[in-house]
Amino acid sequence: MLKVSGASDDLIEIEGKSLSEEFSYDGRDRDDEKGAYLAFSDGTLLSVTYDRDGIWRFGVISKGSSFISKNECVGDGDKTYSDEIFMGEDMKWVMYGSELVKAKR
Repeated sequence: MLKVSGASDDLIEIEGKSLSEEFSYDGRDRDDEKGAYLAFSDGTLLSVTYDRDGIWRFGVISKGSSFISKNECVGDGDKTYSDEIFMGEDMKWVMYGSELVKAKR
């Protein structure tokens, strides 16, 4: 299973067997709080923001063929500080801004 989550205050983590990467989040200093986007080869499109409460939020704009689920972080004593997205392992690539990461073959 492929997992998408936020770490620290500046990293977006993609963790899977064939696809694994950390992207440096470039939206945390923006005044407009629009965040950023992650696109996946299966058609999944996510919005990404690091909110004022220090929680990573992943919005599901489009569910692709490998999308499985989203666990939303509730904060207030929750031990995590990030929403989590789960997808199948059949991704060929993920794109964040101008960075493209391809699966190992």
